[in-house]
Amino acid sequence: MTGTTRALRIVLALAILAALAKWVGPEGLIARVADCPWPAALAAFSTALLAQWLGAIRLWFLAGSQGLPLTHAQALGVNLSAVFYGLFLPGGSATGWAVRLFRLAPSASGVGTALVVLAGDRALTTATGAAIGVVAGIFMQEQTLPAVTALLAVIACGAGLLSVLLTTPAFDAWLTIANRTPGLRRVATYLTTAGTFACKPESRTIVLAILLSAALHAAGIAGWVVLARAVGLDIDALAIAWVRSGAMVVTLMPATVGGLGFREGAVVYLMGGLGVAAVDALTLSLLAFALTVLAIGIVGGIVEASRLLTQRSAAPS
Repeated sequence: MTGTTRALRIVLALAILAALAKWVGPEGLIARVADCPWPAALAAFSTALLAQWLGAIRLWFLAGSQGLPLTHAQALGVNLSAVFYGLFLPGGSATGWAVRLFRLAPSASGVGTALVVLAGDRALTTATGAAIGVVAGIFMQEQTLPAVTALLAVIACGAGLLSVLLTTPAFDAWLTIANRTPGLRRVATYLTTAGTFACKPESRTIVLAILLSAALHAAGIAGWVVLARAVGLDIDALAIAWVRSGAMVVTLMPATVGGLGFREGAVVYLMGGLGVAAVDALTLSLLAFALTVLAIGIVGGIVEASRLLTQRSAAPS
């Protein structure tokens, strides 16, 4: 990503936020964000750290199943650093992916395996988060927008299929089908090239990875619930889960830095359908970004700086 592209993404995010703030009233919005009780802010930040820890366990497990040497601490450092690079440095999420790839595969021979691990890890996060939104939408029935729940279902199925393909022996089955289908033989050639790097783990890999992903999202939902209560929102956890999943889908589009602006617009729109005032929804979204994304990125920067300084001091002079 060029510096110009990143600048445009920042400008777009700020423009959306400015428009939303003007709509709800900037003075009231700023006051509400600033009045968030510090115990609630600390609790939300703690849930974000817990989610990062659970994500690190999943990454460690997936990497181990593919034969990549990685410790729990290294996996956590990789994820935190990726958040930092994605938010603060040129290249954004592409830089974060490059850093994770380099840390997982320091030699060229392991690049293919690392790509499979990272893609499977990302697909699991997306699939599980979308599936949680679908379940919440079904239980809430008429209170939600059916089109949003249907979109979440499509994304859950697509990402879930991809995660199974990348993290279980089903990879071989898909290759067999592709090779026997005339229109898919060229695709099968590329899949075979990628598959040579991927050691096939046992089927239990996907089960444990899904459980870790569900726990990760549960921690994230808990953080949003805490913040909702802190700003006086009378909305249950199911509604929070549905809105959060919808916002997550919107942030998959790399149009702004960290999904900022798009996330807030989605939250305001989805919560508006649940009878929540725009200023309340925007306050919640901004607090969630500050405490569960931005703050984690700062922690990631500290971790990455510490790692680089340690490497430098350990290097022979």
